[in-house]
Amino acid sequence: MDLKEYVELDKNYLLQVFSKPDLVIEKGDGVYLYDISGNKYLDFVSGIAVNLFGHNDKGLKEVIRNQIDKLIHVSNLYHNIPQIELAKLLVDNTIKSGKVFFTNSGTESNEGAIKFARIYSIKRKGALAYKIVAAKNSFHGRTFGSLSITGQPKFWKNLGPTMENVEFIEYGSIEDLERVIDKNTAALFLEPLQAEGGINEADISFWKKVKQVCEENDCLLVLDEVQTGLCRTGPLFGYKDLMIEPDIITLAKGLGHGIPLGAIIIKDKVAEYIDKGMHGSTLGGNPLACSVGNYVLNRLIDDGFENKVRKIGNFFKEELNKLKEKHPDKIEKVKGKGLILGLKLKNENISSIIDLLRENYNILITRAGVDVLRFLPPLIIEKSHIEYLVNSLNEVLGSRT
Repeated sequence: MDLKEYVELDKNYLLQVFSKPDLVIEKGDGVYLYDISGNKYLDFVSGIAVNLFGHNDKGLKEVIRNQIDKLIHVSNLYHNIPQIELAKLLVDNTIKSGKVFFTNSGTESNEGAIKFARIYSIKRKGALAYKIVAAKNSFHGRTFGSLSITGQPKFWKNLGPTMENVEFIEYGSIEDLERVIDKNTAALFLEPLQAEGGINEADISFWKKVKQVCEENDCLLVLDEVQTGLCRTGPLFGYKDLMIEPDIITLAKGLGHGIPLGAIIIKDKVAEYIDKGMHGSTLGGNPLACSVGNYVLNRLIDDGFENKVRKIGNFFKEELNKLKEKHPDKIEKVKGKGLILGLKLKNENISSIIDLLRENYNILITRAGVDVLRFLPPLIIEKSHIEYLVNSLNEVLGSRT
């Protein structure tokens, strides 16, 4: 079949909730993707921060093959070695003393975190202590609980009432923190850097106040590291640059490198309130997914990706700032850090720029919010790839009047 036929079948048989160009991807290698016609595309999306080591990674394939030969799935009624090993690795590299619950996605991780936070709070403070506070412009998932704490109404309009007793603060507002969080607040959900909401960062003074206010009100701090975790911002986990420690961390995306895998990392003080039968998952933490998670996390640590991402991320940001100097009438701000970066544009049609880069330069990028071009390349990206992107963007912006 040709491109036109595949696109038509997509329209006929897939629920049309995604806006897709007429592009059918067939395979990938390194930082490149190839369509069914053999055209080669430089990938600055990486599956929306999933394909950390690019495509067709040899080590990843070997791990998957070896695990398939042993065991793909066994229920959580029994122990399995990859799950135990990955749980230990996650705790040892985050909160040092705690427990892990495995899921299949970021939205499941945040759903579980909501449950765990409410159980903890209600058992400690009483039946009314179940309020959840999150940030405006946040994104925490598509299922009903995670959707209810997503601070972008466009995602939950026309759905009727969402989960009750949820309040939103301005991301980075100390005044809002002190006004909204009280003794009946179970948890504060935040992203170390808002990704889908526009690549937004908060000052370090805000994060210091976050921990203080949470401790004063016995309110759990839940950090959504679904997109910022696993060296995406530079450190192994985004919160490590913020000089705070969360009570709960939620993960997914790059942890499974395309195999569905998420995790909730929970401090012991929370875990002790979670009894058997309070939560579960059929597929979460299966041996295949966890073997991949072990490969991903060990490689990030052993191969020094923290320093690699910081260096290449600084270079990338410098190049984008040079581009801003060339086009001050079109670029308002360079945003983000590490390899989650954005260009906030002035009065530009974001979709048309994304289309031009794909059609004329064979570069794939995405967006964040209304007016931000978002760059999420594989962590193995090199300077030459970044230079090609920036030069291409320079030509696209220069051609627009």
